[in-house]
Amino acid sequence: MYYVRNEGDKASHRDKNLPYILENVCYVHGDVELVKTYKAKVTEYLHSKNEDDPLGRLNCEVRAIKLLKEGAVEFNYLQKVSSLKPKEILFKSDLDKLQPKLFDTEGKLFDVKQEIYRLPDRMVYNLGLYFGIEGDSCWDTVDKLAEQGIINLEAASNLKNAITFATTLRLKTYSHHKAQKDDMAIYPKPAKTESELKEQAQKIFHLSEEDLEEEGGLFQYFYTAIPLYEMLEKFCINYSKKKLEQDKKNSFFKGNTFYDNGYAIKGLICYRLVNYKTAEVYLEKWLNLQENQYNVLSNEHHLIRVYVLKRTLQKIYIEFGNKRQAIIHLKDCLKISELICNKNLYRDVLVNLGDLYKFSKKYDKAISYYNKALEFTEHEDDRAGIFNNMGIVYHDIKEFDKAIELHSKSLNIFKLHCPNSINLGITITYINLANCYNGKKEYKNAISHYNKSFKIIKSLFKGEPHFITIDLLNNMGVIYNNLGQFDKAVECLTKGLKLQRTIHKDEPSPAISDCLFNLGNIHNNMEKFDQAIEYYKESLKILKVIHKNYPFPPIRDCLFNLALTYKKIQKLGEVIKCLTECLEIERIINKNKPTQDLTNCLTELGIAYYESEKFDEAIEYLNECVEIRKYNVVDTKSISMAQTLNYLANCHAKSSENISAINFYNESLEMVKLISNGKPCYEMSNALKGLGNVCAIEKNFKEAKKYYDQCFELLNNIYSNKTSLKEVFDSLKQLGNAYMHIIEYDKAIECFQEGLKVRKLVNSKEPDIEVANILNAIGIAYYHKKNYNESISYGIRCLEMRKCIYADKSPLDISNIYMNLALSYNATQNYEKTIKCCVHTLRIMSNFPHSFVNAYYKEVHILTMQSIMNFIKTNSLDHEIILELITIYQGFNFSNYKAFNQFIFYKLIQKGLTDLVKLQCWFKLALILTPKEDRKMIQLINDDMLKLRSVNETSFKLWLAVAEGNTNKVKELINAGIDLDNIPLFMNSTPLIQAVIKENIDMVLTLTLGKVDINKPNNNQDQITPLYYSLGVNGQPINTKMVDLLLNRGADANKPMFNGDTPMHMAHYSGHKEAMKLLLHHGASINPQNAEGRTPLHCLLGSRDVNTATKLEIVQEFLAMYDVTIKDQSGKSITNYAQEYCPEVLPLFPNNVQEIEPVIDPIDSSTPNHKVST
Repeated sequence: MYYVRNEGDKASHRDKNLPYILENVCYVHGDVELVKTYKAKVTEYLHSKNEDDPLGRLNCEVRAIKLLKEGAVEFNYLQKVSSLKPKEILFKSDLDKLQPKLFDTEGKLFDVKQEIYRLPDRMVYNLGLYFGIEGDSCWDTVDKLAEQGIINLEAASNLKNAITFATTLRLKTYSHHKAQKDDMAIYPKPAKTESELKEQAQKIFHLSEEDLEEEGGLFQYFYTAIPLYEMLEKFCINYSKKKLEQDKKNSFFKGNTFYDNGYAIKGLICYRLVNYKTAEVYLEKWLNLQENQYNVLSNEHHLIRVYVLKRTLQKIYIEFGNKRQAIIHLKDCLKISELICNKNLYRDVLVNLGDLYKFSKKYDKAISYYNKALEFTEHEDDRAGIFNNMGIVYHDIKEFDKAIELHSKSLNIFKLHCPNSINLGITITYINLANCYNGKKEYKNAISHYNKSFKIIKSLFKGEPHFITIDLLNNMGVIYNNLGQFDKAVECLTKGLKLQRTIHKDEPSPAISDCLFNLGNIHNNMEKFDQAIEYYKESLKILKVIHKNYPFPPIRDCLFNLALTYKKIQKLGEVIKCLTECLEIERIINKNKPTQDLTNCLTELGIAYYESEKFDEAIEYLNECVEIRKYNVVDTKSISMAQTLNYLANCHAKSSENISAINFYNESLEMVKLISNGKPCYEMSNALKGLGNVCAIEKNFKEAKKYYDQCFELLNNIYSNKTSLKEVFDSLKQLGNAYMHIIEYDKAIECFQEGLKVRKLVNSKEPDIEVANILNAIGIAYYHKKNYNESISYGIRCLEMRKCIYADKSPLDISNIYMNLALSYNATQNYEKTIKCCVHTLRIMSNFPHSFVNAYYKEVHILTMQSIMNFIKTNSLDHEIILELITIYQGFNFSNYKAFNQFIFYKLIQKGLTDLVKLQCWFKLALILTPKEDRKMIQLINDDMLKLRSVNETSFKLWLAVAEGNTNKVKELINAGIDLDNIPLFMNSTPLIQAVIKENIDMVLTLTLGKVDINKPNNNQDQITPLYYSLGVNGQPINTKMVDLLLNRGADANKPMFNGDTPMHMAHYSGHKEAMKLLLHHGASINPQNAEGRTPLHCLLGSRDVNTATKLEIVQEFLAMYDVTIKDQSGKSITNYAQEYCPEVLPLFPNNVQEIEPVIDPIDSSTPNHKVST
């Protein structure tokens, strides 16, 4: 009883919890009567009046209020120096330490015990204690409260549900961790491989998706826990200092159900779960329902709630990049803090307004708010924090000396109040000072201050991972990157990444994404582009998981850098894909406002289309960029504008629009001259070179030479004034190109050779893309000098280096190297190697459809044919080359390619050939190469093919008739009883498939009138039937008339290919609703699974070739027929696909699961934000 009574708090020095724990005991072993006596005495004590209480309350009432409102004091009566007053330690009250902190802890792991289990457990216990109820458990206490009429039955039910959820959750976390560990993720467990799931299961406990839904277990828990807390808080505020009359005492809680699922609580829960968009909607709705939000007569409790919700919205709008709305809400918070006369809140809001204006780059306003905050700041540590923030502003505007002065002032304050210098504020200040010295390029000073910070961190955190350590490593990585010490930069960032993963475990984190992004940048600088791409992609993947593909600036930035890296390795398709997505995000974020990010994206997209030789698209994007820049006063006349004009000129030049090209080149040139005050710069040389090129195209060589001479002189001046090795290399490269244009090849080679030496000083590691480019340029120069052996030598070196860089990939520019080698081999009459290089060139170009339309393809083709003609005069050509040429050339129109003697070529290929199968291939190649108009030549080849003994005459006639579209001849052959399913030796498909590929409806109708197997596939592994070809398997548009005809003639609507794809899959890949309807009409299943377990709906949602509007239309049309519960082999459901590729369709699905958006760290709401800048 000594502990229970705890007179004068003297028992608390043994254990602050013991007096309360000993209120409830149970019999285990020993004297049962003693236990009964003890429990009776406890009851008697709790129900008796407290003699020391002036209000004459019962002990149970005093103890309940003490636990809820006042907290406990621990006296250390056992201290050794008896003359000193016992040391007092204040332990927070339950209302203080168990307050639901949805506002401050968004995105973090839940501590189940402290944040969920303790609140209902302690609050119900205290409520029961106040009314003298001794329950055997929380549930028992609730039942007794209801039995005595203190709470109503609905309240009792809600409380028991909350207690059950909290207790079950605590047991689940213990069971999961096999220890008293309470971490719980706020996201449902992501779908991964089985091995990854097992590994992850050992680390973090995840709530089920059902519990995280809006009406799921977690929401229901807070709907009760928050009202319970608020009612007890209100009760203590009103009655902790006065005795409650019996009737009021019994009725205070009776009218409350302890349940509130209103907008305010829903919004705060969604914010805690980082579902920002939904949180914004609910919080704005709640605020819109309130009248006179800032009325001085409003009670303080209401005003504080408005304050909290507005601070929450402010954080959300920062995440959305909507700084204007964030500032509006912060200014409202400023009014509220004035109304409730809370000086600390007022100061904090001023600091956060300063932070927000700092992030918005409105630095004068930021400084003004910081200065005002200083007027309301009493504690020196808080002043030091504000000085630090002001220093960061001056750092951002590059007034580094002023920034150093403010950070030094902050440092002195921290040191004064912390003599041993082991203080977090000191650490942050050292980091900020280091950042300033980094800005001044005083890197040794910067490293020195970082090292000072490191020493303090080791003492503070004892080697444990901490965010400050990670920031420090990140900043040091930036410094080493600036110094060009990339290995050290990678080492720092890799250590930081490891610490991040230790802290965040398996959770997707913006900090991890940032670290990966920086590693991508550094590997870019190291020219390790494949590694850079992997880091960017991993960063992007995390960001998309966090933001659920919602358009956020970090996603845009990552896509932009990824695009620029793909550009360096000539993967133009990926460049366009990334930039298109980047542009879409930028337009949404800034609502198409003219921003630097928008113009950068438009420019790079225009350049990518230009390099892909899609000049119309390039001109469209570059024109839009120019128009935007014209309306931007800062950007109207700038180097960026001049560069855009230059690319626009290049596009018009390539499109043979020479007048427009000249106008844009001149506009670019004049702009650069104006900006640079006539001083030489690269942008001038680009415009001059462009003007020279256009004049050369128009055969105005005198004018062209004038421009080239100006370009050469300008580059020579630039080169002579450069000191940076990289700038020297760039200048030598440009000089070499200029000499190439004015046909001074020896000087060009001299510049390129010198450039190689400089480049090795810049980057000693090989393979190096820049070195490869220079080697290629030297090879071209030697070719023009007719020194073909040297040209071949440099070309091979370049090719070998390129292959090392690109591994098994073949970007388009490698075809240029093969072509250069082919020209040199041809000049040395090494026709065999010429042919092989030409075939390599054609093979690569065939993967880039745009290359087929330019004259360059024609040049390669003609060189190939001429080399073959020269070679086969005395040699026999490798049969594999003929087969490859047939594959490359099939389906290409040679009507305009009459630049070589077709008849001589045809006669040469027959010379000495006795292998009839090989001869048939030669004849087929000859047929492919012959223009369709040259009927005389075609007839000659056909007649010769008929003479081949191994070819069945009627079979060949059928193939020829189908190829020529001669339906009358086909009918004649059908009547003669020909086998329509025979596949000739020189073909890989049936005549019916050939007719479908040619989209010849009449021929297909004619063939299907005979005895034909309409489902017979081709001879390839893919086993493609005629119906698949009609559904666009080769990438051509779907021909619904052909599909309808084949289905009506008996084509199997459910026959799968080797990969399990059915015709319905094909229709969904391209989003063709009419084809789907035709297939359904003929009995096709809409839910079959392919070899990967994907249904047609999986394929539709995941297709990047189908726009969102079409996907929505198709899902609405066939929703009742789709089985949305099917998962693919990786475990991904239809909902998963929708969330990843097309979230707009989610509302259409039944039992739609709205997923959670993880968080980006917000501005600190309670203390000045000590930002570590990078």
